[in-house]
Order: sequence, then C-alpha cells, then structure tokens
Amino acid sequence: MEGYGNRAQRWRERAEELRSIADELNSPSKRHLLDAADEWLELAERAELAVQAEQSFKVRPKLI
Repeated sequence: MEGYGNRAQRWRERAEELRSIADELNSPSKRHLLDAADEWLELAERAELAVQAEQSFKVRPKLI
C-alpha cells in the first residue's frame, strides 16, 4: 500500500503539471486547471500532516 508521503509527492507533481498546462492557456479552462491544482496541493498538505501525525505517535515513549 502506498504511504501518505508518496501520495503527497505524487499530488504535488500533479499540481505542478496542471499549473504548467494552465500557463499555456488563455481560456476559461485556465481557471479550472488552476483551481484543480490548488486542490491537489491541499491534498498533498493533508497527506503530509498525516505523515507527521503518524511519526509523532511512533516516537512517543511508553508510559509505565
């Protein structure tokens, strides 16, 4: 199964690709692609937060 960190990287790459395509457009589609890129970035940020949360649970000392 793919981890959150890998997903975050993939979603950031997709957002970058959409922005590159949008930069070449001068139509209403440009705004839609930029909006989609923003959504991919939001997904990446949430995945990164999930990774941080997982890591914080792994490094906590056991309470006796």
